[in-house]
Amino acid sequence: MKKTGAIILVNAITMTRVIGTFLMPFVSLNFTAEKLVAYIIVLLLTDSIDGIMARRLKVSTLFGALLDTLADKLLAIATLIILARSYYVMWLPLLLEVIITLINVLSGTKGSTIESTMIGKAKTWILGIGTVFGFITVFADDFINLFDNSTTIGMCLINIFKFISKKSKIIMIIIAIITSISSLIVAINYFMKHHKEIIDNKKSGFYNKKYKLKKGKDLIEALFSTEFYEKTKNDSVLTRLGKEV
Repeated sequence: MKKTGAIILVNAITMTRVIGTFLMPFVSLNFTAEKLVAYIIVLLLTDSIDGIMARRLKVSTLFGALLDTLADKLLAIATLIILARSYYVMWLPLLLEVIITLINVLSGTKGSTIESTMIGKAKTWILGIGTVFGFITVFADDFINLFDNSTTIGMCLINIFKFISKKSKIIMIIIAIITSISSLIVAINYFMKHHKEIIDNKKSGFYNKKYKLKKGKDLIEALFSTEFYEKTKNDSVLTRLGKEV
């Protein structure tokens, strides 16, 4: 019962990122600049919190892994769309993020694994940090009004945000370049990884087999059993969720 509660808690944290992403249009229109940036930072932090808790409590599941991947992609694409509306250069990392998503989805339907590589996890952090700096840059003028110009620290911060506002185009180009390079590296890495897995599947006769979605207790075990997840984490989604017929 304790493990079931922990699984629900970890997945609930991940789900807040999904729900928070769908609320992003409303938040971006109604929140002040500092609240919007804080909101995005909180959503990004949930990506670390749920992962750390899942590992510490030993409650990693296939459902959690799939939900986490979905949450990451939705948040990344949503924030990049908002930034791209102000600075068109951000359409490049957005396009690459969509390409990475398509590579993973299409490869998954062909029997590839869904586990992220270390390069992929590093890219997620780079993109997250870049996104936060992007929003700070977009709303730099709004942040200027938050500080007291009668204090040394306040005046220093005002000057920093004035500089960011003045150099906003250059800063956004730098952010776009850094995030795009990291995303391009990941896209190539995932393409090569999945390509090798697909070739191996062909050699093993994987495509001569047919699978149908598990039902009832078998499906629940596949999705929510921590033991099943650890035992099959290097297997394809098709074999983990499907049953050979």
